[in-house]
Amino acid sequence: MKIRLPFNRHDQEDGNGSNSGIRGRVIGFVLVLLVGFVLILGIYWSFEPKLIAIQELPSLEAPADVKGYYTTQMLIEVVETMLYKRGGFLRNDRTPPGLYLDDIPSWEHGALMQVRDLSQTLRNDFSRARSQSVIHPALQKAYNHFSYDSESWIFPSSESEYKKGLELIRKYQKDLIEGKAEFAPRADNLRDYLDLVQKQLGSISQKLAANVGDVRVYVALVADASIENTDGAPTEGNAVLQEQVERVRTPWRKIDNVFFEARGSTWALANILRAVEKDFADVLQDKNATSNMRQIIRELEGARRTFWSPVVLNGNGFGIFANHSAFLGSYVARANVGLIELRNILDRG
Repeated sequence: MKIRLPFNRHDQEDGNGSNSGIRGRVIGFVLVLLVGFVLILGIYWSFEPKLIAIQELPSLEAPADVKGYYTTQMLIEVVETMLYKRGGFLRNDRTPPGLYLDDIPSWEHGALMQVRDLSQTLRNDFSRARSQSVIHPALQKAYNHFSYDSESWIFPSSESEYKKGLELIRKYQKDLIEGKAEFAPRADNLRDYLDLVQKQLGSISQKLAANVGDVRVYVALVADASIENTDGAPTEGNAVLQEQVERVRTPWRKIDNVFFEARGSTWALANILRAVEKDFADVLQDKNATSNMRQIIRELEGARRTFWSPVVLNGNGFGIFANHSAFLGSYVARANVGLIELRNILDRG
């Protein structure tokens, strides 16, 4: 008598194949969901923060005449936004989606440059009533923390260093309110800070011009072939001045990085200058320069207009496509000219 088993070898193979197919489809579906989630999260993290309104700053728990409150508080707000915005600080990320994002990390780098300049000025100028005054210890350490490498992800991470700098700025502000620290809103201090800002904007303008494909003409000493020279190098006796033409162009993969770095820098600077205007109101009014400062701020706010395009376009000349770098560069250039004019007004005494 033959006994029939409930399944044979072929039935078992078919069952295993069916199970493998189901597992493969489940794994594929999970992977698609995971990739979709990472992509959507990356898009969500890529929105730029809005400008910080002066009216939204925390109320001052001290006499209204405490100079330096608005500048220090705005520095705190800018650093907090950089660290705690959507996705947190992304420039040093080593995991998706921060790993593949580059626009917002470039934005963070631009904002960080302005944070470093202001913390340096607070340390060297704003917090010192005289050139022989002692540097506030919290500001000395804060600048060192803000100067830390922005791409370090461990031992220590960039965020941990910037948070330490943030706490030190809070300590200086607390001492300022309690009368244990100084803030000197003098014309020469403001001029020195604007000098740093003007150099930063000049650098940004050059980078944006390189996005467009700028042609630069400069004068250089070139050896005159008709005059003999033993080593062939141009000297005062055997060289002539000639115009040299150089085309500077950003690699196409870096165009959006430069663009968003400029956006981050103008965002931070627009916020900071509005606070500086509050603390230096008497100086600006005395120099009849309040309107100049406000015009600079308006240009920087214009550079922060909402960016609707999904990509940074780099159109040519008067073609049918926009050139976002050239458009942003026009705002930066006008703000830079305004800064030069404002510095000249402060210099005149």
